[in-house]
Amino acid sequence: MSIHFIGESSSAAPPFDSLFFKSAFDQVVERAGKGAQKLTLFLSDGSQFDVCEIVDLADAYMVVRGYAESGDACELALNMLPYGLIYRLELGPKSNNSTRVGFSWAPPHAVSKGKTTSRRK
Repeated sequence: MSIHFIGESSSAAPPFDSLFFKSAFDQVVERAGKGAQKLTLFLSDGSQFDVCEIVDLADAYMVVRGYAESGDACELALNMLPYGLIYRLELGPKSNNSTRVGFSWAPPHAVSKGKTTSRRK
């Protein structure tokens, strides 16, 4: 597993990409159970990001909201994190003294194509 830095040229895909979050992440959350209320992303720049809400999953990056450093409130700011920065996920129970609700995650719904009819001229 390689770790990617911004500006680094690499042909290897990041370990956690949009396909992982769109297809496998909901199963991981389900298997972790009700106790898994904390999601931390470990980034290749050495920082950690406590996720409050996964807003959107684009092809090259994810849009998330984080928790404010000084409290348990969800920040209003949107953060766009390239998948290549994420080298580890931690999904586990929140601390006993935390009032954080957890992270918000709604798995993407499969887009089903409806029937179309052709018009006759």
